[in-house]
Amino acid sequence: MKFLFFILLMSSSFTFAADRDDAYDIVCKRLPLQSDKSGCAELIRPHSYFDDQAIVTCANLSFKSNKLECLSTIAEKKYEYYEAGLCSREGYDTDKINCLKISGKVRKGKSIFDGEESKKADCLPREVVLNQLKLSLKDLKKDELESVKKRLEDLVNKFKNPNCR
Repeated sequence: MKFLFFILLMSSSFTFAADRDDAYDIVCKRLPLQSDKSGCAELIRPHSYFDDQAIVTCANLSFKSNKLECLSTIAEKKYEYYEAGLCSREGYDTDKINCLKISGKVRKGKSIFDGEESKKADCLPREVVLNQLKLSLKDLKKDELESVKKRLEDLVNKFKNPNCR
């Protein structure tokens, strides 16, 4: 029994470390100078989770400083597939980073929104709802109807949560 618990504990550690490794491999490794790579590694070290799609958005930014700011922004946040996709289509690096800041959900603990925490986490503050609606409006203007549909469905489902007051 102890052996099984130990194996489960170790495998969960590797799962979270892989996210950090992905951030290093996709963003930090591509930086030209060793000092930049080291600084990037220091930035991601305290975090255990980076969303895969958001990492790619950060990697595709033009400047090192923007990539590092982006990694700080996405650390410990989970993005819906349409959120990361929308942010990656913004025009300027700063717009992409700002989009990532107002999108996604911050993780709590080692797993995303477990148990009772999940019920509370699905309740959205007014500012988040307004930002999501603004992003939906942008999508609508760009004729990104699937993204608008998913975003609005997500918002409606959040309001159906009886734990939100």
